[in-house]
Amino acid sequence: MPFYYRAILYVAYLFVAGLTMYKGYQNIGKGWLLLGLPFAAIFGFFVQVAILRAFPPKLQAYAEGGTWLKLK
Repeated sequence: MPFYYRAILYVAYLFVAGLTMYKGYQNIGKGWLLLGLPFAAIFGFFVQVAILRAFPPKLQAYAEGGTWLKLK
């Protein structure tokens, strides 16, 4: 998987996790800072899955089959 694609996934994860924590803190208060971490992680993971399904990464020129690894 290209570096820029991993960077996009990482930035999207951080954005959604941060937004989840922010909105939860605004609505619930200080208790959300501890309780919200699992929710932020789950929502961030869902966004990564959605991006992977909507925009699958292109295989490198040397890729064989369905893998991104160089086998030889």
